[in-house]
Order: sequence, then structure tokens, then C-alpha cells
Amino acid sequence: MGKSVILSAVAAFLGMVGFVFILVAICTNNWLVESATNTGLWQRCTDASGCENFAVGESRIYRNYEMVRGFGVLAVTMVFLGLVVTLVNIAFRNAGVKIGASVMATLYLMGAFFGLTCVGLFTSLSYSSGTIAWGYSFGLGWASFPFALVAGGIMAYMELAMTA
Repeated sequence: MGKSVILSAVAAFLGMVGFVFILVAICTNNWLVESATNTGLWQRCTDASGCENFAVGESRIYRNYEMVRGFGVLAVTMVFLGLVVTLVNIAFRNAGVKIGASVMATLYLMGAFFGLTCVGLFTSLSYSSGTIAWGYSFGLGWASFPFALVAGGIMAYMELAMTA
């Protein structure tokens, strides 16, 4: 196994971890935690009344959630595409399929920065509303950033090493 296959496999592993983290963060309702309420990007759940979807614009607090949601979905999509392209490149390397590492680096890095924008924007919105009790979904959103960033960095290094 060559150096490029090993580096691609490491990048794919890191990309997979980043993908799972951002996907779980976007899909779960534990971004903000209060005494009997959990709030995510799509629903608010209370112990007394269960979960309910909230409409964007329903309250001043939620007026910018569509941007957070959009950047989150873009992050999931870009990291997923980076992972798929990396795995295709590894699986079919002997069949003559050669996708440049710069393509994978771009996808991972775009996913990392979309995820950073998503979580950073949510942080800003939450601070402006006075709510600061973070849940595990929020933490996973932040944790996904370095994984996707390092995966993109590895692929960028591979591209530079191949062209040098």
C-alpha cells in the first residue's frame, strides 16, 4: 500500500467522524438545554408537552435559524461528498480512476467551514437571546469542524506533494 492510499484512508476516517458528528448535531434536538426543555434547529421538546416543530419567524429568537439550518445542511453535504469521493478514489485506484486530491480537499474544507459558520452563527444568535445552556448537539457541531478540517488538510498536502 502506497503512502497516498494510507493518507487517503486517514482522511476518509477523519472525514467520516466529522460527517457523523455534524449529521448527529443537525438532526438532534439538544442544541440548547433548559430545565425541562431541549431545543434543536427543527424542534423544541418539553417534558410536559412532547416535541413540536417551530416555524422560522415564530419568535424573534428563531428568526435566523434558516441560515443556521442551511449552513448545517451544506456542511453535511460537502463532508459526505468528500468522503464518498475519497472512498471511490481508494476503491478504484487500480481500475484507472484517479480523482485529484484537490477535489477531495476542497469538499472537506468547504464542509468544515460551512459547519463552522453554522455553529458560530448559532452561538451568536444564542448569546444575543441570553440563552447559554449548551447541549451535546451543539458540542458535536463544534467537534466536527477539526475532523473535516484535518481531512481537507491531509488531502491538500497530498495534492502539493504530488505536484512538487
